[in-house]
Amino acid sequence: MEELFRLIHEAVQEQLERAGIPFTGHAKDQLRDRNITEEEVYAALYRNPPHEYFPAFQYPYGPKPFSNKDPVFSVIDETSNLVVAVAIEKRPAGLRFRIVTIFRASEKSRHRRKRR
Repeated sequence: MEELFRLIHEAVQEQLERAGIPFTGHAKDQLRDRNITEEEVYAALYRNPPHEYFPAFQYPYGPKPFSNKDPVFSVIDETSNLVVAVAIEKRPAGLRFRIVTIFRASEKSRHRRKRR
């Protein structure tokens, strides 16, 4: 998994340098509702490799568990505890990343426990 995470991280950094990564409508709502900036999200993605990966239809969280048609990975920023979940979408022109959810991990969050 470490090699997969390294490759994903490099591809994310390249996409951020070229054009950024789009946000879903849900993710945009979370930015506003949780007072998080796009810059914070992009910085978290640029600095941190994935720490979780879920294949298609195996993401067990959110309002519709196991309904993700695309694989999903998440990163956690070590300093801000910002968690960003990103879908890997297959398109005719290749793979594309799309930010699907954003939140700050609480003290009891599985995300904070995983990085220890």
